[in-house]
This record gives sequence, C-alpha cells and structure tokens, in this order.
Amino acid sequence: MEKKGLESWGSQNVMIVLAGYVDLSSGIAWEIWANEERSFPIGMGLIGPLVCALDSFVRELTLAKRGFHEGHLEGLRMLVYQPEAMGDKSFHYVVFQDLYDNAEYTRRKLDRVHELIGDYLEPNSFNPPKARLENAEDVLRYTQKFPKDAITADEPLVKNMMDTLYKQGGVRFLDLFLADIDEGMVVDFIQSELIEKAPARLFHDILESVEFEESLYLETIADTRVTKGLGLQSLHRILLEAWYVIPLKNSKLTDFYLVGYFAFNPNRILCQEIQSTLQNVSYKLYEKIKEYLPDSPAWIE
Repeated sequence: MEKKGLESWGSQNVMIVLAGYVDLSSGIAWEIWANEERSFPIGMGLIGPLVCALDSFVRELTLAKRGFHEGHLEGLRMLVYQPEAMGDKSFHYVVFQDLYDNAEYTRRKLDRVHELIGDYLEPNSFNPPKARLENAEDVLRYTQKFPKDAITADEPLVKNMMDTLYKQGGVRFLDLFLADIDEGMVVDFIQSELIEKAPARLFHDILESVEFEESLYLETIADTRVTKGLGLQSLHRILLEAWYVIPLKNSKLTDFYLVGYFAFNPNRILCQEIQSTLQNVSYKLYEKIKEYLPDSPAWIE
C-alpha cells in the first residue's frame, strides 16, 4: 500500500522518526532517540514549546483534562502520551511517526520505554544509564521485516481459498493483501481489479488505531460503486461489503495482517463462514513465515 506524501522521509522500515519527552510545566524537551535513517528538520527545542502551546489550547477550548494527545503533519503523526505509571508528573512522551502506522503499537512501546528510563526523566537534564538508554532505543527501533520471498502474489493457498468461497457462496474479493504494521501493503493478492479498489485511507484509518493483536470485522450494505463494478446493479438481492483485518499469529505476535475487502450475499453464505475461512488461511500463512521472524520481545507479548 503506497503511503502518499512520505517519500521525503527516507526508509520505511521503522515507523518512528523521533522520540523524546517534554515537561509541560516548563516547555523543556529532551530527545530520547532519533531514527538515523530518517531526517527530521525540527529539534526538541522547538517541539517542547509547540506541545505545551497545543496542550494549553486544547484544555482551554474543550475543558478536557487529557489535553493535546495527537496531531497530523503532512505524512507524519505526532503522538503525545503519558503512561499510567507516570502518575501526576508533568512529563509526557512525544513521538513523530509515519501517519498511517498503528498508534496503539507505539503506546505499547512507550510503556516499555518508561519502565526502562522513566526514573531518569528530569526537566533540566536527561542522563539515564547507558545500558538502559540503549535498551529503550532498541524498543523504539524494533520492527519485523517481512520475508517477501516466503509468500508471493500468486500464493496457491490464497487463490484456492478465493475460488472456493466464490464457487460455494458467490463471495467476490475486491481486495486481499498482507500488510505490515509499519510498512503498509507487502503482498497484494489481487492484481487485476474487479472495480476501483476501496480507498487506501479507509484501511489506514482502521489499522492506525485498532488493537494490533486483535481481529476486526466491519460490514455494511454495498454501495453502488461495488454493485455496478460487479455487474449486480440490476439484480434485486441483498449485497453486503465487508473489511476483515486478521493479525498473522499463532504462538507469537507478528507485525503482519491479512486484510480482506469483499462483497457477498448473506442469503448464500454467512459472514461467520467467510471469517472462519480467512482465519484458517491466516494461520497457514503464518506458518510460511514464522521461521524467518525474530522472537517477539517480552513487552509485546
């Protein structure tokens, strides 16, 4: 899945560009880690006052205790996060990451970072022990690289599954692909489009906020673009369209999802049957890549 507007930010292997913390009582901010493969034009000296100003604005405007916690800047997302373990301190972690990457995943990382260096956050200095800082940096840069040779676009397992669902229940896949939580689409199983594919933004909006270890199923009445694209606009039948996002996992979590977008007639096949079939395929796809993956760190499990 192409990430529009991100070309200037360099490598897409690690979603985080910059991580630091800011003292909201003073506006002073300190850098924790910067991605060496990604250039970022703004330093923490400017980010601290910016976050403080945005936080004050949000609190005054909405009367919300939480304050500012997220903003979009072209191809980037700025997250401001305070772990529960922080208590009533005025420090907040600040992260700049790719716009469409999963926010919950980053917050999970920051919880672990806080366990490592939270005791060393000070308003006027940041001098954690070297070993703890290096461990925190490892957490922030952690990602899994998809083994692209293990699964290709013409994967027989997937093709057989689509053929079977179509023959048995008339299920028409409009999009089906493997996605990486911090790289977007990595394998596209549908090369020729039956209709114009659903906007990538919809999937991005789903993936950026969903609990990354959970499946998600969304269903609605098919709109006219879908029915016309499938040649069904003149048929008097119920047609549903659905997104199903399934993490590839079994014994351990991964950074990868199987994402399906399909149309079906609920009078011919139940959505539970489609979900069960896709889940079974996701387990088998996981088996194809598991030997290439590093062990997940403890903070993910």
